[in-house]
Amino acid sequence: MLDGARLVEKLVEEGPFFHHYRFDDPGPVPVRAFTARLTVTAVGADHSEIHWAARFEPAPGVTEEDVKSPLVGFYESCLDKIAAELGA
Repeated sequence: MLDGARLVEKLVEEGPFFHHYRFDDPGPVPVRAFTARLTVTAVGADHSEIHWAARFEPAPGVTEEDVKSPLVGFYESCLDKIAAELGA
């Protein structure tokens, strides 16, 4: 992460156009049972769509919204970076 913190991911399942993973150690993110799926779908001859979905339980004492907002921001910044690197 930008601040040097680490998230440890474990690949659960993989296919030619998707990755399904979980966080075994969510580091500074106050969640439990975090899993996510990243899927790439062709939408034309030279265009694809990326869908990144996650499920989690907030850690005790933390609301879902307290965790959801930063995670959405993180995903959006990652997807923006992918788009920028691909020139999209």
